[in-house]
Amino acid sequence: EKNNLLLVGGPGTNLLTQEINEHLPIKFIMQSSEQGFLLGGLSSKNTGHIYTSDVSGVIAKIVNPWDTSKRIIVLAGNKAVGTKACVIALTNFWKTTLHKYHGEDTFAVAIQGFDLDGDGKVDSVEVRE
Repeated sequence: EKNNLLLVGGPGTNLLTQEINEHLPIKFIMQSSEQGFLLGGLSSKNTGHIYTSDVSGVIAKIVNPWDTSKRIIVLAGNKAVGTKACVIALTNFWKTTLHKYHGEDTFAVAIQGFDLDGDGKVDSVEVRE
């Protein structure tokens, strides 16, 4: 926890993502339940938008709350396909995904995945904010 971190996966699958969720500019809505947590999508601090689609996700960079000299990068979706959309956004569509990033310590974009060729797999993304 005292290093730069790259976290892949939402709070349902990645406990460190769950730990830093409250620090994310676009964070997961988590409600306690008897079974653990219920995930209700993503909520943006800046716009107030809620993203509930399975193929929605967040790509974020924040200051590491355990060591402020370090940074954490998060790629996480509402479901596994949302996380996959984030990976595709950074690998295949990085210019669009990062066009508003200028080296800030805190940065986040909401990603929406699309299946343009109809094969049931995410193959394109849109940056929602």
